[in-house]
Amino acid sequence: MKRAFSLSEISEALDDQSNSTMRRSKSQENLQRVRATSNLNMPSSPTASVGSAHNSRMPMLSEKELREHFNMPLNEVAKKYGMCTTALKKLCRKYGVMQWPHRKLRSLEKKIASLRAEQRYTTDGR
Repeated sequence: MKRAFSLSEISEALDDQSNSTMRRSKSQENLQRVRATSNLNMPSSPTASVGSAHNSRMPMLSEKELREHFNMPLNEVAKKYGMCTTALKKLCRKYGVMQWPHRKLRSLEKKIASLRAEQRYTTDGR
């Protein structure tokens, strides 16, 4: 058997729907207002008007600069250049670096140091 809805239940449901659409339209208005003010604050340049902002961005680091920092942890390099780690990882992948090599390099340096110490010990002990 179907449940019959009372008029008060129906009106409450309609009020809830109108409130949610009103909230949605208010948020869209706020978003448009923020976009308009941010467009006013942006410097006018020929590159800003041509194409999207994503295409006009230049990479912050060159591949050479990036490779010079492989001996540092990823977080420190990201802080140094004022970018988040995710952006730095994306830049690395663009240059073909799939994993940040700091830990691997550090482990290799430790192995080299221990082998040199062992070599000194065996040559001195003869």
